[in-house]
Amino acid sequence: MSESEWLAATDPEQLFQHLQSQRLSERKCLLLVVAYSQLSSAYGERVQWGGMLDVLAAFADRQVEWSEVQHQWQSKISFLTWIRRPCEWAAACVSQEYVSFEDPLNPDVVHCLRDIFGNPFRSIVVDPSWLTSTVLSLAKGIYTDRAFERLPILADALQDAGCDSVEILQHCRDESLTHVRGCWVVDLVLGKS
Repeated sequence: MSESEWLAATDPEQLFQHLQSQRLSERKCLLLVVAYSQLSSAYGERVQWGGMLDVLAAFADRQVEWSEVQHQWQSKISFLTWIRRPCEWAAACVSQEYVSFEDPLNPDVVHCLRDIFGNPFRSIVVDPSWLTSTVLSLAKGIYTDRAFERLPILADALQDAGCDSVEILQHCRDESLTHVRGCWVVDLVLGKS
C-alpha cells in the first residue's frame, strides 16, 4: 500500500491489514476496540457495555489491573479471551466479524483508524521545546476528559511553542475529523505509544 492509497482507502480492514505489517501497540489496538464498540452502540448494536469500555480503556493505559477487567467484564465472558489478544480483537472489529449489522460504521472506523494510528508513511517527532507546561496540560485534559473539541486550542499552544509540523497542526484543527482516545497527536505529545 502506498501513502496515497492509505489516504484514499475507505475499507477499514484494508487499512488495518497494512498496519498489521508493522508492530502494533496493544494499547492502541485496545483503544481502537473501545472506539469501535462505542460507535457500534451508537449504531444500535445490542451489546450493553455500561462502564466496561471505560475499564478497558483504563486497562489499556495500565491504570487498572487485569482483575478489575475480569470483574467488570464477567457478564461478557466470551469477550475476556479477546481482551488478552487485543490486535486480533481489533482486526475482528474492523472486519466486523462479530457484529450483526451492515456496514454503516465503515467511514467512522476508517476515521478512528487514522486518528489512532496516524499516517504510517510519515514519521512525526515532537521537538521537546514544544512540550511546554501549557501544551502538556492541554493534552492531558483532552485525553482524560475526552475533550477533543479542545484540539484547536492545543494546536495554538503548540504553534506558540514553536511547532511547525503541518501534519500535527492540521490534524488538531480539522473539525471534520473523528477524534477518539488514542489520537496520535495527543499520544505523541504525552509520550504514549
